Amino acid sequence: MLDKDLATPPGSPEDGAACIAAASPAGAWAGQAGKIAFWLAGWLASVGVWTFVTPQEGFFFHVSDEDIFYKYTGSAWSAPSGRGGV
Repeated sequence: MLDKDLATPPGSPEDGAACIAAASPAGAWAGQAGKIAFWLAGWLASVGVWTFVTPQEGFFFHVSDEDIFYKYTGSAWSAPSGRGGV
């Protein structure tokens, strides 16, 4: 997971890149707050598309830009207290 608080998609994502959309996302992520966004480039990088997954309670991911694990509580993403999260 690259990031968990972007309001707009990254400019040049790698195929398979994943982020958690921020609370008030815009652009290609509008209406997808808190969902997991995956970039799928297909066989031509210029024909990529963002696809979204609604998180389920218990999902957890390492967020690279913060070096912390986050867990979905059923209503929000949370980093448990203590170093490194979950």
